[in-house]
Amino acid sequence: MVPTETNWKCTSCNHQLQKSELVEQKGEILVFRCAECGNEAIVHFVPIPSSKPLDEACIVSIKWGKDSPTIFELSALRKLSPRFRESPVSKLKEMVDNDGRLKLGVYVKGEAMDLQREGRNLGLRIEIEECPTQENNNES
Repeated sequence: MVPTETNWKCTSCNHQLQKSELVEQKGEILVFRCAECGNEAIVHFVPIPSSKPLDEACIVSIKWGKDSPTIFELSALRKLSPRFRESPVSKLKEMVDNDGRLKLGVYVKGEAMDLQREGRNLGLRIEIEECPTQENNNES
């Protein structure tokens, strides 16, 4: 059974307003007509934001093939991320770890997905992994 009562009362007679008494809604403004006295009660509500983070942080990296990155791939990396534009090829190759991965940094999920899409268009394989949380660190 769906509850019919609202959290609001009529400002004139203190009657508990019912959902059926809602006559108009414009965004976050509700207009009720009280069934008891006919008074119109205007309610402006503000939704409570979710406790979930708006966007979680994650680690973004480029996964190279078995061999070291090619000149073409390094050129694509420079187009993708401005901070690598001035780095010499030798320096970029040194930044690749033993797993053939170059970490781009920590980004929020939306930015990471944008980078992944842009990287794919440039022929790069961008990987996104969740950042370890404080809780995960404490469990170790």
